[in-house]
Amino acid sequence: MDLYDFKGEESVRSPQLVYHVDLIRHNTRHLVEMAGSTKRLFPHVKSHKIREMVRMQIEEGIHNFKCSVLSELQMVAMEGGERALLAYPLVGPAVDDYLTLCTRYPQTELLSTVDDVGAAMVLSSKALAKGIRAAVLIDVDPGMHRTGRSYEEVPIFAQKIVELKGLELKGLHCYDGFYSVPSLEERKKNARALIVRINSLKSNLLSSGMDMSLVVVGGSGTFPIYATESDFLLSPGTLFINDWGYESKFPDLDFTPAGEVLARVVSCPDDGYFTIDLGTKAIGAGKNGVSGRISGMSHIESVFQNEEHWVFRMEKGHENERPMVGTVVHVVPWHICPTTNLYPYVLTVEDRRITGSWDVYARFRGIRA
Repeated sequence: MDLYDFKGEESVRSPQLVYHVDLIRHNTRHLVEMAGSTKRLFPHVKSHKIREMVRMQIEEGIHNFKCSVLSELQMVAMEGGERALLAYPLVGPAVDDYLTLCTRYPQTELLSTVDDVGAAMVLSSKALAKGIRAAVLIDVDPGMHRTGRSYEEVPIFAQKIVELKGLELKGLHCYDGFYSVPSLEERKKNARALIVRINSLKSNLLSSGMDMSLVVVGGSGTFPIYATESDFLLSPGTLFINDWGYESKFPDLDFTPAGEVLARVVSCPDDGYFTIDLGTKAIGAGKNGVSGRISGMSHIESVFQNEEHWVFRMEKGHENERPMVGTVVHVVPWHICPTTNLYPYVLTVEDRRITGSWDVYARFRGIRA
């Protein structure tokens, strides 16, 4: 029996994203154990965007969350998270929407990251007009050059931020996504260098009288290093569900992929070939054009994938192992985050039985009335 087989799968329309809740719980508890304490965790919710997932994490003792879009921030606040960080630049109408959430959900401490003086001035001015101070973390660029200020720029930038009356500086944020290499030793080398730089910045800013109570650093690939070698707050995300990409990139991390897409063989067009109903419209992009792996099947190779079809070929000598038309297959995505965003809901399975479904509540970016 394959890891993802479950009772009643023959009645599920395909393709359909499925979350195996018992595996998610196992991953969550393993992650908490590695972190050493739920108080150090600032898990990213962008992988799932699901209220029930936030609820589950709160039940496990996790109360701080990181978000990429405003709908995720609202979702965390609605579920009673104590603190939620929007780790994404606030520009345009998003500033007003963010401040609306700040006033609508006062029971949750909302924070955002800043890396631009002009944008910070806009946020400060609009916060003052609402009679509030917006809590912020300075986004530090460790060399990824996506967002943030360089290490060298942060002290001067921080001084400008604390002079803005509508903002309240609470600390630093630093994401090291470009450290996602399979070699644990190389990740350790990079992370240790970052620890030195961030701790130096923190000490510098503390000596200037600035609040550095929240220093949120890293992602899934490096969080175990920061957990044991720093006092930073940790923000893994994908590992709660995990996927084939992280399973491949980080072989030292023992997390089981808990999300899969149920699909079916719809055609066997040629000797050794078979086609499943899982095109690019139903699974996130993968590596080298391969969006996922079919669980429990070997000696197959991906030929090509279109919007509604995905064609495979059996390796030579294994043609007679080709699945028949109608066969259910379970595909573990290369990247679970964009895959989840493609579905209005996920089917939930526990103990190999369908238990219901969860709406992907925050798959749209804006806030709800």
